[in-house]
Amino acid sequence: MRRLRDGKEKALCPSGSHTGTRNTHRPGWAYIQSTHKGPYVDEVIAVELTWEGDPVIERLAYIPNARVGYMSETHGAVSFDGRKFCAVSNWAITDGQVQAYVVDISDDSTRKRLSQ
Repeated sequence: MRRLRDGKEKALCPSGSHTGTRNTHRPGWAYIQSTHKGPYVDEVIAVELTWEGDPVIERLAYIPNARVGYMSETHGAVSFDGRKFCAVSNWAITDGQVQAYVVDISDDSTRKRLSQ
């Protein structure tokens, strides 16, 4: 992320990803689909947007993917209230078909917090 007033940068994910922050009813969080490598590959995670210390990271879903091209990468969006996440994936099948999947992330007890 980048702070506009001074240009300061902070990485939210250690690898390539698609990021969304349209969750207006859960401000301060980014939803990320890690696409290439690192500890969160093929996962949907929520990352707290904070400049102080390490952010809280929540593991929300595993969405497998066979990378056969950009359009087959997992792309997603969070609902405005931050309770559902919709993503497209080929579910690790290389025939090129991509389908949409909706993940219910409304139950806080199912979110695996990695840091506090």
